Amino acid sequence: MTTMTFHLLAPSPLAGRLALAHHIHRLVEAGEVESYSAAAKTLGVTKAHLANIVSLRLLAPDLQAELVTGTLDLPACTATPATQEALWPQQRYKLQRHLRSHRLNEMNGPIPGG
Repeated sequence: MTTMTFHLLAPSPLAGRLALAHHIHRLVEAGEVESYSAAAKTLGVTKAHLANIVSLRLLAPDLQAELVTGTLDLPACTATPATQEALWPQQRYKLQRHLRSHRLNEMNGPIPGG
């Protein structure tokens, strides 16, 4: 008898928000929730906060897949501005630029006296 072991990766907080974004969108589209405003009220968040979450649906499909599989881990503050780019190549460019800048800041460390 063969024993199988599965290692499940916990999704990043952003992956969870992406799943929530798709779920809320489906509920609104199906008429199960009256509007995004009603969804925000039910969840106890502001309309602006929910708009940031739902905007994650606008990320390029490959970026969404990388978030879900854990091959791309981003803070929400990085992903949300990328959703403002309508063209997927521009989203990728914006994210790559931010990640490069973030890595350089980590390598250089804090600014003395700053």
